[in-house]
Amino acid sequence: MIYIETDYVGDVYNMEHPRVLWNNVARRSTATASTSAAGYDATNAATATEGEEWKPTAMPANWDLTFDTFETINAIGIETHNLGTSGATVTLQDWDGGAWVDIMAATPTDDEPISFLFAARSIDRIRFLFSGSTAPSVSVIMVCLAIEIPRQVYMGAITPIDMALKTTYAVNDSTTGRFLGRSVLFEKNENEFTIRHLTERYMREDLFPFIKDSRMYPFFLLERPYSRPTALSYRITRGDITPQRMGIKDFMQVTL
Repeated sequence: MIYIETDYVGDVYNMEHPRVLWNNVARRSTATASTSAAGYDATNAATATEGEEWKPTAMPANWDLTFDTFETINAIGIETHNLGTSGATVTLQDWDGGAWVDIMAATPTDDEPISFLFAARSIDRIRFLFSGSTAPSVSVIMVCLAIEIPRQVYMGAITPIDMALKTTYAVNDSTTGRFLGRSVLFEKNENEFTIRHLTERYMREDLFPFIKDSRMYPFFLLERPYSRPTALSYRITRGDITPQRMGIKDFMQVTL
């Protein structure tokens, strides 16, 4: 689910334009927490990998990220968590020099990916305050300055990401073809999202640094934040993202 700060309509383009969340500030920050269960360190949520988690031992709990220097941010992405199952509320807080001040809060109703979008601010730390009766677990927290794509995309993906189920099964059949059961080998939402009519200058200056970064690090894609708040995904490239000239003026297209 995508949560948008009250009255925030975007820094450059409105909320019907796609967003790409990348270049996690956590790569150059220090992660700490109020408490951490054994084997569930605070640093686990500051990486791009989904195999390890941070989990507090007491509630409410806070997870803090202290940046190496001031950075401008306007977006958060959270992946592989159980905030919905645990019934936790997460509140984003900014340090004003003397106290923590709330930015926005949300209580997820499921364990799908989450994103927060808010007005850009230059800060050197951020706090995630988790409240509720049950301690949640979180694998990935991304803090960044989102890329706002200058083109609205209506048919960039034939299947919206929240409907794009991709499941690989191992099916057990009898020798006579009767169904005996099956197990899930792979389960994830995946689609191809194509953005067209981007100028070559924009592609080179604004998007290509992200494209090169995606060879190593996953990213979040928000398809249409305002009208499709469930259409977001944490994406891992399985090959190079390759921009292509369209043959129309200096326009290019790219599939994420």
